[in-house]
Amino acid sequence: MIFFLRLSLLCLALAGMSSAHQVPNMTIEAGFTEKGKYTLKVNFDPRLFLSSQPTELPSVTASWYLDQSDAQRQETHAKAWEYLTKNLHVRFAGNGLDLPRGTLIPLDGATSTEIKPDTTELHLLGRVEGELPLQSGEWILELGKEANVSLILLTSVANGPQGKLQVIFPGESSRPLQLDLAPAASEVSAAQGDDEPSTSGALVIPSGLAMVIALLLLIFVVSTLLIKRHRP
Repeated sequence: MIFFLRLSLLCLALAGMSSAHQVPNMTIEAGFTEKGKYTLKVNFDPRLFLSSQPTELPSVTASWYLDQSDAQRQETHAKAWEYLTKNLHVRFAGNGLDLPRGTLIPLDGATSTEIKPDTTELHLLGRVEGELPLQSGEWILELGKEANVSLILLTSVANGPQGKLQVIFPGESSRPLQLDLAPAASEVSAAQGDDEPSTSGALVIPSGLAMVIALLLLIFVVSTLLIKRHRP
């Protein structure tokens, strides 16, 4: 009930009033595989790092981004990643993980498609890929107190149940996502092979001993026969 109430309030906030600026927002899709690889798709409004009061700015248009020089665009990307790494904190199995820097592309915020010259609400899409340690543990996303935005998070696990949607407010954490990660079958076989004693080396020693014993027995038998033949 609390979740749906929060989601309703967030939707009302996003809808806004006709005379007010569109409220900045952020959504994250977090996908995980059974082998520990993950992808984070972060869709967010650039006003979040352009101002400490993002709601006071009008929506960013496509021209703001398209008219930038290469140097200006690099600076924009640097500020965007600085904001994300400052306000998105990930923990897995009780350990904090750094947010890797990935790719960043502009999107039409209204349609989540490629921007056009007439786009009136520009968003940025950050794509982060990484790999978790192969172990069981809880994955948690924390949203910084100074994020100035509420976050909609969708998590999904390959070959698992349907993805779960939740709303996170600044200073809060997501519900723990239990991940039971296992190495690939080939890796397990290789690890087991390293732990097991080698049978090829073990067979060489008994075979050599058998040959020595057989040779000694043959010498003993021959010697015994020769002694018997030379006895008067």
